[in-house]
Amino acid sequence: MRLDQLLPVLRARWRAVVVTWAAVVATALLVSLVLPPRYEATATLLLDINGADPLAGQAVFRPAGSLSTHMATQADVMKSEAVAIGALRIAGLDRDAEWQQKWRSRTGGQGSYEAWLAGQVLRRLDVRPSRDSNVMTVGYTSPDPEQSAALANAFVHAYIEATLRMKVDPAKEFNTFFAGRASRA
Repeated sequence: MRLDQLLPVLRARWRAVVVTWAAVVATALLVSLVLPPRYEATATLLLDINGADPLAGQAVFRPAGSLSTHMATQADVMKSEAVAIGALRIAGLDRDAEWQQKWRSRTGGQGSYEAWLAGQVLRRLDVRPSRDSNVMTVGYTSPDPEQSAALANAFVHAYIEATLRMKVDPAKEFNTFFAGRASRA
């Protein structure tokens, strides 16, 4: 349909166009007023996938195709319960009386409080690895802007601690093993 054909149709149906436009605007306004506010805080994390192994001191190089696999693995580590529990401890939510009351009322005090709380917090976590780079974006959404920022940052810190533990703990075990063998010799 050409423009010179469309204009007479719109003139004839101007009331329907105005009513439809007003209904859409009113609905959008009503929804925005009824829904609670949501604040998303994001933190960006640069993952060094090539470089030196901090324990062995040797260079580690990964094939080019393994970037997406490595990034997906790191995103899964970020969304793990262990990292979530670490983030809760860093942010202090594991000691929050309001969350403890919610846990008691919803579970009757049964099960692990930290595991339940980690599950609640992980629902609002968004981890997005970049497609062709080694940058990961961590987002957290909640009704409280300070809590969103605190938890996004806490997840990054807990992730860094967890990945460091994954590198250091095996070295400590090897050290203990070899120290025990050396003392027997």
